[in-house]
Amino acid sequence: MASESDETHLTSYKLNRIYRYVRKGYVRKLNTFLNEQYIDIRRVVFSKRRNALHIACKHKQKDIVKFLLRHDLNLLFQDAKGNVPLLTSALTNLKHKRSGRASKISDLLISACSKALTVKNNEGICAQEVLEFIRQKEKESKKKKRIFFYKKLTVEISSSDSSESEDSNIFSDFDSEESDSEWLAKMQMEFEDVYFQEFGKFENDFMQFESDLGNETYDDWADRMRDEFSAKRRRSNESHYRKRPKPEEPRNESTTNKLKREFKPTDELTGLKLRKRKYEKQCKRLFENDGNEEITLKDLPVLNEMFIKILLCFDSDESVKKYYLKKQQVAWHPDKFLQKCGQRLLNSDRDAILERVNQISQLINSHLDAMTN
Repeated sequence: MASESDETHLTSYKLNRIYRYVRKGYVRKLNTFLNEQYIDIRRVVFSKRRNALHIACKHKQKDIVKFLLRHDLNLLFQDAKGNVPLLTSALTNLKHKRSGRASKISDLLISACSKALTVKNNEGICAQEVLEFIRQKEKESKKKKRIFFYKKLTVEISSSDSSESEDSNIFSDFDSEESDSEWLAKMQMEFEDVYFQEFGKFENDFMQFESDLGNETYDDWADRMRDEFSAKRRRSNESHYRKRPKPEEPRNESTTNKLKREFKPTDELTGLKLRKRKYEKQCKRLFENDGNEEITLKDLPVLNEMFIKILLCFDSDESVKKYYLKKQQVAWHPDKFLQKCGQRLLNSDRDAILERVNQISQLINSHLDAMTN
């Protein structure tokens, strides 16, 4: 073990870090910090000449105490008041009553070094005296609690089942010097009376339930549970299928239904989708083809008011329709069209193509203005 003169002088930052880890019980952080900084915890001394064991015992950190015991800290090291770590733990246990952690720490320190029991501090107090005083206090408190419990229980039983004269007899019997066995026998009889009055009436029902079960084996019980579960699941499925569908709320007639009444091809929905798909393929071939393929008048779609309705009939939301029309407005803008496809126009059809683009742009703008207004 390191002697008292072998103290490591650390900076306040490192001392504060070690002190905080010990006080909070951060075992892993403490171990990592000591390894990174190459610090010997046995030679670390805090204010008032306390080592890490004093701090851990004061703050009841059992895990830290175990960690420090593995590093062979000096268990007989005394602080400025002359307290060894075991005495610090005992005083903490005395200050904080019913502290299970402090008592367990004391047991660990005693098993590690029993000599610390008789080491006295500056006031002439040793850990053995403090621990003996704590044991006597615990015995007295337990005895007082037991007597108080017996008195309280006696008062409750006497007030419910006996008269005032019987109450005085009970207290006189309690004050007499009867042995503990006789007193416990009396209390057991009283408990049995209360039990049979309050809960004993249900025992026959329980015995009848056990007799109804008979000698059922585990296999029989498992089969019965399986049958009951299957029946319950079957009933739930039947009730599920018997549920009537909720009546649908009346909806306003959408644009799709209106157009379906106006345009009735052989297969209405398929015809509308095919026409819209054909238009989108033509736009893709025009605007996304960056090659040298020339554009003729036949490559441009023929749009009219009815065809725009067909393009918008598949969307019921007005915002979606406006967004689709704005995309078409940008794509068919004459300046945008010339910038994108002007070099690929066929010279003989150039004027007719630009006129068709102007017509499509004007038609889309008029329809979009009508929707906005």
